[in-house]
Amino acid sequence: AGIRVISVCLEFRRVLFRSACLRLAYPYELEWLEGSTLSHVERVIDGEAVYGEPDLSFTPFIYTPLYYYVAAGLTGVTGTGFLPMRLVSLLSSLGLLVMLFLFVRRETGSSFHGFIAASLFSACYAIGGAWFDVGRTDMLFLFLFMAGLFFFRGKDSPISAFMAAALLALAFFAKQTALMATLPLILYCLFARRGAYRMLFPAIYGVLVFAGCLILDRATGGWFSFYVFKLPRR
Repeated sequence: AGIRVISVCLEFRRVLFRSACLRLAYPYELEWLEGSTLSHVERVIDGEAVYGEPDLSFTPFIYTPLYYYVAAGLTGVTGTGFLPMRLVSLLSSLGLLVMLFLFVRRETGSSFHGFIAASLFSACYAIGGAWFDVGRTDMLFLFLFMAGLFFFRGKDSPISAFMAAALLALAFFAKQTALMATLPLILYCLFARRGAYRMLFPAIYGVLVFAGCLILDRATGGWFSFYVFKLPRR
């Protein structure tokens, strides 16, 4: 039975990686927002502001901007187009599989169970809409969030607290959904967690997110908070 499970998991991974590699350089949209996401990346490359007054030529998404800058940074190697965007998503997906493996292996003490956990996530590629390699921010957000959880669940130490806070703050700047998902962790630190350094995580996370938002808001004349917070709230 164990051999059968492993063979099925390997087949899922083979299908995922083969499909993703074939789609990386596809010159047209794989999903209906990829083209608009590319416009954001091109604005970063051209040195234009992502957030500003909306007009007929460009209106930004209501997401935080980390993904656009990461994808733009890859264009020096890959060239412009959909390739760097999809490469960020695919590498993030691979990183997420590694984090799932490490997380479950640490919790269970079993590499086999870690392998199964990562493979089960791989098996969701098709039923999840073949999303793992699409040029959008979601996989980068998920990878950073899972990496932050990995350190949050680790030892009670200043390094673990800092790494968890930094990675979860980066997850927020990839997609602000991370803020709501991180709130229970902050409440846990405040009211339930034990340890000498339990308050370091919420303190560092709050400073990083607040400072980052303040800098971006001032740099964009208030448009960052308009798109990222005010529009979604409505």
